Amino acid sequence: NFDIVLDIHSTNSNFNELAIVTKLDKKTKNLLTQVSISKIALITKKVFKGGGMINFCKTGVSLEYGPDKTGKNSPKAIKNTLQILSNLGMISGSKKLFKKKVVYVVDGIYTLPKSARPNMMLKNFKQIKKGQFIATLNKKKIFSEKTFIPLFLGKGRYEKSLSLTATKKSISFK
Repeated sequence: NFDIVLDIHSTNSNFNELAIVTKLDKKTKNLLTQVSISKIALITKKVFKGGGMINFCKTGVSLEYGPDKTGKNSPKAIKNTLQILSNLGMISGSKKLFKKKVVYVVDGIYTLPKSARPNMMLKNFKQIKKGQFIATLNKKKIFSEKTFIPLFLGKGRYEKSLSLTATKKSISFK
């Protein structure tokens, strides 16, 4: 029954910050302009079956910080949370809006056999093209079956996966 939920996470995946939302309605877009994170992942219920906390609130965002799960990224999380609360008038502080965003629409998970070893040259948010070398399995190369933008590669990847798969989309944040 809360109006806004901030769900804060850390990841071992090699990126600094990512905001995750389940919808891009007017209220969610407004909430996203309150935080300086420029990369947004839109992950609808069809990808993860709607089990995330932000699926159960009116307006929510998960703030994901990497590439470390030791707590060393907590100053970034605190800074962003304080900025959001200040912008929303919940605490005192300077107000600043952040309208420049890049949205990655997540459409699935690129699965691999558990024993496959991902190509360490791959980077989060850098497009993988169909036919590109992505992993090895029993000394044999595995090539991508499709073109996509990976999210949560490497140590932050989900079990039996290479990464989440996404496309980049231009969306106006006014």
